[in-house]
Amino acid sequence: MATWTWARRTKICMNGSNAPVLTVSAGGSNIPNGGTINVNYNDTLASLNLQIGVDDANQDYVSLSAQITNIPTQGIQTSEFSHGAALVAYSVTPTSGVFNQGSATHHVTLTASDGGEVTQFSFEIVVGAAPNSPPGLVITSNGNPVNNGGMLNANFGTSLAGLNLAIQVNDPEADDVNINGSVSNSAGTGILDSEFSSAAQTAGYTLTPSSGVFNVGGVTHTITLAAGDGNGGNAAFSFSIQVGAAPAPSMQVYENAQGGAPINNGAAASGGRDFGYQLVAAGPTAALTVVISNSGNASLDVTGVSLSGGDAAHFVLGTGAMAGTVAPSGYTQFTVAFDPAGAGSKTATVEITHNDASTSTPWTFEVTGVGTTPAPAPLLVVREGGVVVANGANAAGNRNFGSLLEGSPAAPLTIMIENAGNADLQLGTPAVSGAGAAQFSLDSSGMLGTVPAGQSTSFTITFLAGMEGSYAATVSFSHNDASTTTPFSFNVAGTATTVTGSGSGDGSGGGGGCAAGSSSSLVGLLFLFLLGVAAVTRRRNARA
Repeated sequence: MATWTWARRTKICMNGSNAPVLTVSAGGSNIPNGGTINVNYNDTLASLNLQIGVDDANQDYVSLSAQITNIPTQGIQTSEFSHGAALVAYSVTPTSGVFNQGSATHHVTLTASDGGEVTQFSFEIVVGAAPNSPPGLVITSNGNPVNNGGMLNANFGTSLAGLNLAIQVNDPEADDVNINGSVSNSAGTGILDSEFSSAAQTAGYTLTPSSGVFNVGGVTHTITLAAGDGNGGNAAFSFSIQVGAAPAPSMQVYENAQGGAPINNGAAASGGRDFGYQLVAAGPTAALTVVISNSGNASLDVTGVSLSGGDAAHFVLGTGAMAGTVAPSGYTQFTVAFDPAGAGSKTATVEITHNDASTSTPWTFEVTGVGTTPAPAPLLVVREGGVVVANGANAAGNRNFGSLLEGSPAAPLTIMIENAGNADLQLGTPAVSGAGAAQFSLDSSGMLGTVPAGQSTSFTITFLAGMEGSYAATVSFSHNDASTTTPFSFNVAGTATTVTGSGSGDGSGGGGGCAAGSSSSLVGLLFLFLLGVAAVTRRRNARA
């Protein structure tokens, strides 16, 4: 729709006659001299239906010339606004050209001359702002579209070229478009911002960045693109490339076996790492096996295992079978034991130096134990004739009294009890038991009930041989030595035999034999009586 404003027509009269007359109309509406026609961007000149009328009251021959500003690319021709000298009235209808320069103003000046008088007529054609669409950016990777704000994944060590990136730059108006690109965290990778950028060039071009390697594991590269068409149209696009983790070891430490009780880096002593109580100078405890496992995808280097701390000398490491390099999914191991050289609580730190960057090195954990000295205790030693008698010993040595004549008791056998410990030895009264007990007599009248450390006491045993036959019995007594069972016991034995006499064979001899037999019987009865008295006495003493 054309619009206009009024202004005064200019005439130049040279000879007093009538000057030519110029009229302009657009779409059938008159345009005043100095008026303005408003058109939309990309309207054609033909769509204005311009009519330029030339007339002269004197019916002279009149020529028409024109000047138009700002028309280098629109296709508007000044010749279509002009006409050679011709007999009036006539008109011209310019149609060529497109108003494709947004916000431009075209000044049109028409000059009509009849050879004497000159008439000028001017008007403006004001073009509206050009509609402008922003540039378009389309990114693909290996032929697949990448969304604005999207994420691509790349393996550690692969190249940017392997992604086959393509950045297509478009513009609806086919404007010249520049693009500026930047890549974060690109130091040391060889990835170039310049390959993601371009100076202004006609839209429809494609960038294919390819330089660089993803050699920093676990990093995210953010690519930021900004495109502009110089006409206020701008576009922004960003996407990220997430690089996978670099091959790396992953160290775990366990007690006893792979996958056993875990030992955390910096752990205090607990579980098998607390060795409890151990006697000083008794040698090391059972060793704890420590397993170093590698669950990563690169070799784990174990460069040393050591003990530190003021009590380190009380612990023993066994690293002879340990490997210095542990393959992925593999393990190695060493041992540690507690061997206290002094009494008291002892704590040390085990340090494992390694190359697992995900945790601090050295990997440390504590071990602990308590060194002890033996508690005061008695130690029972039984001897007969200087020979040690074992607890539960059979009748041997002098404890086997051998063969004696019936009625001829053996000499008393002394049993010595020593206390080789460092605390009092408490003793009970010795007793004799078993089938042959009546043929043995104990005398503990001088025996101590409490034997101080380093001292001794004794009692005696007598084989009575009171009746023909072989006899065995067990001597026992209680005590407080925890190192051997109580009561302490040992066996005794002895045999009583008789001697048979021969007669003369005559009556008097036989008579004498009878008298001797009668006398022997009386002696035997007397001996049995004495044995009975002795047995009763022992029982009473035992009850006492």
